[in-house]
Amino acid sequence: MFKNKKGFSLIELVAVVATIIIIVGIAIPQYRSVSLKAKIVANMGFIQSLQNDYINVWNLINERPIRLKQLSINPSDFVNLNANSVIARHKSSGCDVRLGPGVYMICPDQGYTLFYRVIDNNNMPRIGEKRLQLNGGDRELLEKVALNLGFQPTTNGWIIP
Repeated sequence: MFKNKKGFSLIELVAVVATIIIIVGIAIPQYRSVSLKAKIVANMGFIQSLQNDYINVWNLINERPIRLKQLSINPSDFVNLNANSVIARHKSSGCDVRLGPGVYMICPDQGYTLFYRVIDNNNMPRIGEKRLQLNGGDRELLEKVALNLGFQPTTNGWIIP
């Protein structure tokens, strides 16, 4: 019929679309995993610096810091931070930072809480356990990322040994 046939056949187009769907099906879960890992690693670095600052302030004033303003943080990095704040929302991560017997970073939208404990050793603070608590979200993905980051499962969450 047509001697100068130009273009692609339906089978060729279906094959290309199927290949793209397979590639996307592999790439999206991998992207989610890498993205979540990057967020957790960034928050681990931030909370580690807060934990070190917590210990330094404790050594300076000879008692546990009870307000975030006692730590050397940039107030513009937080929402709802005032002189008596024990908890405030960290702008870039969207997580709540809270003081207690250490430093908590609660990330409900991402489904986890980081807790870096500070232990009182005769009023000499020292670094305690580092814990990752899974609070929801995609639990299977969170567990995979936790293992990948070196956390070990325990009955009370995931810890770095």
